[in-house]
Amino acid sequence: MTSQKKSCDWNTTSELYLEYHDKEWGVPVFDDKKHFEFLVLESAQAGLSWLTILKKRENYRKAYDGFDPKKVARYSEKKKAALLANPGIIRNRLKIEASINNAKHFLEIQKEYGSFSRYIWSFPKGKQINGDWKTLSEIPATTPLSDAISADLRKRGFRFLGSTIIYAHLQATGIVNDHITSCFRHKEVKRSFSLNSKVLGILAILLVFILNFSCMGKKDNNLPAGNENGLPTQDQAGPLQELPDLADTIARFSRELARKDIHPDSEAYVEDFLRWFFGEAGIPDRIAYKAATSVLESPAFFMEFFEILNQDPYTYFLVDKKHPLPDNYEPDDLVPLKAGKFLLARDGLLLRKIALDALEEMADAAAEDGITFTIGSTYRSAEYQAQVYAREVEAYGRETADRQSARPGTSQHQLGLVIDFSPIDDAFVNTPASGWLTQNAGRFGFSLSFPDGYEEVTGYRYESWHYRYVGKDLAIFINNYFEGIQQYALQFINAWQEQG
Repeated sequence: MTSQKKSCDWNTTSELYLEYHDKEWGVPVFDDKKHFEFLVLESAQAGLSWLTILKKRENYRKAYDGFDPKKVARYSEKKKAALLANPGIIRNRLKIEASINNAKHFLEIQKEYGSFSRYIWSFPKGKQINGDWKTLSEIPATTPLSDAISADLRKRGFRFLGSTIIYAHLQATGIVNDHITSCFRHKEVKRSFSLNSKVLGILAILLVFILNFSCMGKKDNNLPAGNENGLPTQDQAGPLQELPDLADTIARFSRELARKDIHPDSEAYVEDFLRWFFGEAGIPDRIAYKAATSVLESPAFFMEFFEILNQDPYTYFLVDKKHPLPDNYEPDDLVPLKAGKFLLARDGLLLRKIALDALEEMADAAAEDGITFTIGSTYRSAEYQAQVYAREVEAYGRETADRQSARPGTSQHQLGLVIDFSPIDDAFVNTPASGWLTQNAGRFGFSLSFPDGYEEVTGYRYESWHYRYVGKDLAIFINNYFEGIQQYALQFINAWQEQG
């Protein structure tokens, strides 16, 4: 299927190059090892095409010990000779020597600043620079920013990192977003930075939350006083600023947020976040309390959450009656399903590749337990979904149709990530396949979208056959923190995004 997405015109048919553009180029990088990887590769590129380097990237990863700067900084003459003899990388003595030299100075910056990421992001003051380019020809090769960083690195002893190479590094690592404005990735990369820039702020916010959660009233058993779930009721808690010591705590951490230039009105931001956490995301008290207590025990909740935000954004995109897909959305990596690992109820079924790969892995595991899936429905275009909805209305009336079929633009099926297992009716819940999926689907990244007893939450009646691919990390996250209810987790993510 031909992609409907407008992209930067890189004038290439290389799948490797296109995948790099669509998934990696311009995504904000805060991980030091990833920064070092790009510095090694970019300095090796000098005088060559980036595609040449991409083709050798995995060879470099193996040759350079996973781009670990500590190991590279200790490379001996013997290791240097091995690199010079390695046909899988660019065998240029000056570039190889520069990479070892640069690793040593990279470690010095880490020691001085705490991380290389903090050092390099300090030049634009922690903010992403978003280009306003209409065509690729408008994008500069260097800027005053790249000049300044290159000059500073040169003073520190780095080599083969001139202004042109540094500007390429800024583009690759999302410090500069140079996707042209008509490219579908321009807004996605911009949003990705908005989410990642909250990491430091949320750590401070969590401290506020933890400290004040513990002072919202105590019982003799040391559990928070309040409703039957242990949470303070609105009447008990009162206005946030009236809670014991809360105003002082908020003010103290707000000053830290303001000092780090995270939010212009930090105090209001903290207070709004606390209010939102329990309210605007539509999360029930019992689940909010469970998440809160898990945060008290460890930071795993938000560490896992931030990892999820780095995956394909449509795996966690909230699609329901109140949250439609973007106009004319159509996935560009749909692939046809072929019978073999599973049965097909009809021809012409399509899924996005990530979902199909996961389905095939899951089908193999099910087969070992004597289960064979039959696939009834997968991707639906907006036009096809309109036909499905119209048939439901004609057969059952609009009120019933709205309980069991989505209007076009609001169907998860349009994501290309949904599978309806056959039979697509209430009889499916009694099949061996249904029982197996209930126990195992999450291990492969699938989540039941419309569980029994949650129609008021999801907007749709129980559909035991309807599973959405959300990725393994998010599936675990849903089960660990949201009682297995996909809708709550997606509402949480959506509210987080809207907060930014």
